[in-house]
Amino acid sequence: MTKDSWYNFSSRQAVKIMILLLFLTMLAPFIFKKWIYLSAEDDAYYYFSIARNLASGKGIIYNGEWSNGFQPLWLFLITPFFKIFSPELAPISCALSLGILFFLLSGFWVRRSAKLIFSGRELADFTCFLWLSSVFIFFRVSTGMETGLYLFSLALLIYILSKKFWRTDSFKISFWLLLGAVSGLCFLCRIDAVLILPPLWLGALFRHWKAR
Repeated sequence: MTKDSWYNFSSRQAVKIMILLLFLTMLAPFIFKKWIYLSAEDDAYYYFSIARNLASGKGIIYNGEWSNGFQPLWLFLITPFFKIFSPELAPISCALSLGILFFLLSGFWVRRSAKLIFSGRELADFTCFLWLSSVFIFFRVSTGMETGLYLFSLALLIYILSKKFWRTDSFKISFWLLLGAVSGLCFLCRIDAVLILPPLWLGALFRHWKAR
């Protein structure tokens, strides 16, 4: 087996296989009801209860009381499922699949960032494969919680920073506006992103200062 054929199988093809497997797992909640009971966390049902009440016009209610113990963006994304679909398990299946979809899309940004850092397709594909094949991450994003959306937002943020750090010294106003918008997206995904964002912004400011 030549080096080129080994690469074609171990990296590029492996990524395609992982994409196919993730697409299949997105269908699993709609086919196997037991998948829902095995995957969804208890905290996810907290989201589902609020989303169902919000979709029915009762407001942000949990157990008859107003609640604020949730991550806002994920709640508002899954609420339409409870408005559109009447079967009890259908909107939950959609929420589980949506988390996996965002994780799959995050692999695109992980690969783009890796390609900037390593300056090669081989390592970029391998990095993407490692990311998408992580069993620990998969189990976290398939619970019905906001993890997949959060990882997608962080991966996009890292790509924006990597593109500036490794490809250009120009920090235009459009970059700061985009960085601010995606940082806001991360914050809406998980409020504790406030602990991650300041170091990234300081790094960008330091890079901007050195480039002047």
